[in-house]
Amino acid sequence: ESTGSVGAEPYVPVLVIGSGPQSQIFNAELQQRLADVQTPAVTIERNSHMGGTFRPGDAMDFRLNSRTRPQTEARPQPGTSANINDIRPGIMTPGDVTAEAYIPAKEFGRVVALNHAFASEICLGMTVESIGVNPASQNGQPGNIAVVLSDRDSGERFMVRSDNVVIASGLGEEKARTF
Repeated sequence: ESTGSVGAEPYVPVLVIGSGPQSQIFNAELQQRLADVQTPAVTIERNSHMGGTFRPGDAMDFRLNSRTRPQTEARPQPGTSANINDIRPGIMTPGDVTAEAYIPAKEFGRVVALNHAFASEICLGMTVESIGVNPASQNGQPGNIAVVLSDRDSGERFMVRSDNVVIASGLGEEKARTF
C-alpha cells in the first residue's frame, strides 16, 4: 500500500499534480519501474475528469495537429516520421482507438484517462493551495514536502505529506503559480 498515515496527515510517496498526457506517461513509467509497489503514485486533478486539457467534455471539437501513425520498428520514436502522439508505456495508444490521421482531442483525452486509471490512484476536484517544506520531517518522519489541498465541492482543506511531488499541470495552465 503506497498511502498511509503518518501523524494526522496522509502520507503519499509520490504525488502527481495534473491528469493530462505528461502525468499519464510519468505514472505508467513509474508503475513499470516500481512493479512491486501496488500503486506507486496518487494523482490529483482540479477538474472533475481525467485527461487534462484534452478532455473537458464533448465540447472539445478540435483535432490534434500531429498525425497518428502506428509505431513500427522503422518508425521507432517521435521526432522522426513516427507517431508523435505516442503515450507509451500506457496500456493503450491513440492508434488503438482510431484509424483517423488526426485524432480528435476528446478521443486522445479518453486514452489518457484510461491509461491513468491503470497507473495511479486518482483524486478529482482537488485544488493545490500550497506546496512547502514539512517541518515534521525534521523529526525523522517521512514526507518532507507538505501539500495543502482543497476539495472543490466541499471546500474542505487538508494536508498531504510526500517525499516526491511531480507538477504536471501541462501546457494548458492559464496561470503558472510558484509555490
